[in-house]
Amino acid sequence: VSRLGVQVEVRGEHLLPSVREESIRLEVYAYLIGEASQVGGHFAKTFEIDLSAGEGPTAAGGIRYFEAVELEPAAYSLRVLLRHSHSSRLGLRI
Repeated sequence: VSRLGVQVEVRGEHLLPSVREESIRLEVYAYLIGEASQVGGHFAKTFEIDLSAGEGPTAAGGIRYFEAVELEPAAYSLRVLLRHSHSSRLGLRI
């Protein structure tokens, strides 16, 4: 079993809602898919970002999240789904 580091970055302009809210809840789901279409590893993380004191570093730099995933040695593709839970907007990267 090996550990693979996965870093997810979201730019600040993609985080800010079109309607002014005091906070943003961002859900991150990542899946490592093997050659036989099996899920070799995954993780999920929810962020609650407080905007009541201003947009601050979130607007300027966004967020960066790192997770280590344990995997059997093989070739994998990474699929990441982001969900802005207040607006239900989705973003997917493969």
